[in-house]
Amino acid sequence: MNKKYNLFIWGLFFSFIFSCTTKNWYDIKDSQGNTFIGTWFKLTEIDGENVIYIPCDAYNMEIKVTKDKKEIFVRYGIEDISYEIDTIQIINDEFIFILKNSKDKITCHVLQDSAIWVIPNNIKILCTNTPNKYQHVKEENMSEVERIKEDIEKYALANLYENIDNLGFSGITLNKFNQGINRVFAISDTINNVKISNHKSYFVYLIEKGCNHHELLKSEFDYTIPNIIFSTTFLFVSDIETLLMYINEDENKDFLLKRCFHRNMYIFNESQASLTWLINNDKEFLISLLKTFGYDKEPRINKFVLQIAYQKCQDKNNNVHYNYEDCNDILFSRDCSNNLRINHGLLATVKDLTTAEDGLYLEMLYKYLIHVDSNSLNLNLSDEEKIEIYCSFGSVEIELIKKYLHSRNGDGAQWNARMNSFISSLLNNYRDEYQEIARKHNYWNITNFDEIVQVGEWEFPVVNGDEEFKEPFDYIKLK
Repeated sequence: MNKKYNLFIWGLFFSFIFSCTTKNWYDIKDSQGNTFIGTWFKLTEIDGENVIYIPCDAYNMEIKVTKDKKEIFVRYGIEDISYEIDTIQIINDEFIFILKNSKDKITCHVLQDSAIWVIPNNIKILCTNTPNKYQHVKEENMSEVERIKEDIEKYALANLYENIDNLGFSGITLNKFNQGINRVFAISDTINNVKISNHKSYFVYLIEKGCNHHELLKSEFDYTIPNIIFSTTFLFVSDIETLLMYINEDENKDFLLKRCFHRNMYIFNESQASLTWLINNDKEFLISLLKTFGYDKEPRINKFVLQIAYQKCQDKNNNVHYNYEDCNDILFSRDCSNNLRINHGLLATVKDLTTAEDGLYLEMLYKYLIHVDSNSLNLNLSDEEKIEIYCSFGSVEIELIKKYLHSRNGDGAQWNARMNSFISSLLNNYRDEYQEIARKHNYWNITNFDEIVQVGEWEFPVVNGDEEFKEPFDYIKLK
């Protein structure tokens, strides 16, 4: 009896020991209780100490380990590969998967809700399996663009707004939102605008040149193109690059967050401190406000864009040798309704920046307009449109000449009472028609148009020996 009892006890003991030392392969955990089991979605790719982000790959990248199969499924780009697991080791909290029929191995180091995976070819990837951190859509038949749309709709806009709100961009009213996007982006109609793509809780301004809506849509979610996103739910502005990189924990996340914060602070609150930050850190965005959207109401932005254009066209002696295409869309542009848009605010800034010693911005624009008139830039302007542009420019020039009569400017010429003006030269080919065209358009509301007429009508048959030369207009007549 005692012998049978003892054998029974020993049997229970060995059974207990066996059950404690043997684990199912999917129950293996590190010292923190973390497991490799689950579906992991790509955040970033790591090369040594550097983090590389490839947005197109991000939406085609996942690693899946399930309990029903002892294998690791890897989707990387267009490849789907399954690796059969032979054995699993843990060294320094790193899972090491020895693969069957392969010299390769796969490793995984879990960091709470993320993990660093190293797959064959030494590709190191940071992944997450936390849905609220990365709302990756799991439908197998969903395209890459559909995944991006879903991520933006369900996760990215809400998360980004929460973070800029924490920085101090407090919520604005719908009225203030509409006023801001109309003032800065000239957007009032989102339904009939070929440059806009509408979605459930946001719309996208398609910033590339051109007015073919279907062609523009092809690059709507291309992170290399700064298409602008307007959230109609959270009432703020972002862009595709920021949202995609923010979703994927890009290493530039802090900068992107600050950039988004300062853009919104300027657009909706007209913060001059934020504008200073943008001037120092977000040059292309400010240039696009003037060139793409015709936003010419901010003298600091106008000056900034003029300075950049001028830096590209002056030599070491401050002479203008202009790369004329750099000035396209600065003074005027055309919208997708084929309307000419003249940036009168920029001309006002040129007027304010011009001094008795420095008239180089005026000269820069004049030399650009000479090439406009010669049609060498292929801008397809009608004569009426050219005359409107020239008269708008000439209105400012005449005011400056009157202001600086008898003053000497920086390049050695004179603002004097008898000089050849830019406007007279520009209108020379349109002497027989410009007044009638202007009258049809109520002189484009140019208040000193009569002075343009006086300058444009002067006659110059002055004979010196056998030569005729142009006698400059006497600007004192305008005083």
